Amino acid sequence: MKLDPKILFLVSSCSLLNSGCFQTTELKFNDQRAAIASGRVPASAVEDYSLELPITKRHYVASVFSQVFAIQEISPDGDLLRNEVFFKKEFGGSCDPYGVSEIIVNGTTNQEFIHYRCGSGITSDLIATSNPMRYAWTTKACENNIAGRPARFAAAMNQVLTGWTPGSTQPQHRPGPDNVKKAYGLFFQGREPDPEEVAALLQLGSTAQSNDDSWKLILISLCINPEWQSLI
Repeated sequence: MKLDPKILFLVSSCSLLNSGCFQTTELKFNDQRAAIASGRVPASAVEDYSLELPITKRHYVASVFSQVFAIQEISPDGDLLRNEVFFKKEFGGSCDPYGVSEIIVNGTTNQEFIHYRCGSGITSDLIATSNPMRYAWTTKACENNIAGRPARFAAAMNQVLTGWTPGSTQPQHRPGPDNVKKAYGLFFQGREPDPEEVAALLQLGSTAQSNDDSWKLILISLCINPEWQSLI
């Protein structure tokens, strides 16, 4: 399943926590046109081909954020990530209130395995669904890390561009097909973008005045895209 390139512009314009961009029902996809195009059903078919997107649980989403933005488990940003993703029941998955232990370091008592702490009181293994609140929290986490925390933005950019520095005007630091593919791979791990997706991201980046702003638009659009959290 590939995202229509036009959607990339929609999701970027729906950022900055614009709640009006989120519908109140579970997100679904209609595969009727694909079924007809592949010859699986005749064009006159009227069956409902709506599909629910198989979705990952909180553990995967939190791990991707940790990798992309180099978020340390014991840090203010680590606490924020837990509050925005790991402790939100909308992401599904389980937690273990007895999984946290303590360790004494230099006379100071610290918690170990704090991801196991159940901030929302969840003890059962909840089913992960593509509900709108999940993506509202995702959007908040994306924008906080990309637009609101220079160090986290820099951590992502240093994986995309060798030698990148904030405010760079160097031509090699502009978005291009190869480095946009690297940015895509931060979230869509192990997957290759279609040329149309790369072109749409480049066009989106070209609407900004600076290299930094171009990359922020591109990274936010990739980060808030629901598809990287899917199982297909």
